[in-house]
Amino acid sequence: MELLINNVSEIKTNQDKMCNMLEMKIGKWKDELIGHIDSKVKMLYDELSIDISAERVKIDQVINSVQVLEDKMLNLEEDRNQLSHGRPTEDNDLTVVLFGVKFEESENILEKAHSIIQALGEHVFKNVDITEVIRMKSRLNTKPGIVKISFVNTEQRNRVLQFKRTLAETVYKDVFISRAKSQTEILIESNSRTII
Repeated sequence: MELLINNVSEIKTNQDKMCNMLEMKIGKWKDELIGHIDSKVKMLYDELSIDISAERVKIDQVINSVQVLEDKMLNLEEDRNQLSHGRPTEDNDLTVVLFGVKFEESENILEKAHSIIQALGEHVFKNVDITEVIRMKSRLNTKPGIVKISFVNTEQRNRVLQFKRTLAETVYKDVFISRAKSQTEILIESNSRTII
């Protein structure tokens, strides 16, 4: 019986040793696995940080390019304004643009402009003075060039813009009046439409 007790005791001791050894190996595997996962996560984090830094550099380059282009456009506009030698139609604060004014050979554009302004109503026509009218060259052969009309002051221009919708009830219902815009404003609007 003692032999049996010794054998059982020895088996239990061996089992305890085996359990301890398995627990140690599992603990070691667990530590290795966690270490491996940590190193992989760190490696992925480092790769992402490098990629994000590269993208930030590209974004900064694009922002700088846009700023340079904007500065160039402003300089070009200033140069253009200086070259215009003070022509009234070059001053956007005094000028309106008309779209859809039919082109006729040997037209009197000043007379046509007076007629359109008169169509806005007596309260407009009697309170504004046209300083210059020009028809711009058409960019499309299918549409007439725009007409630019400048006035003595901004108040007169604003009066015309205020009543521009009344043209819809006249023979000039296909003519649309808008405030004049600088090349920079036109470019920004065009870019915005392209982005949207």
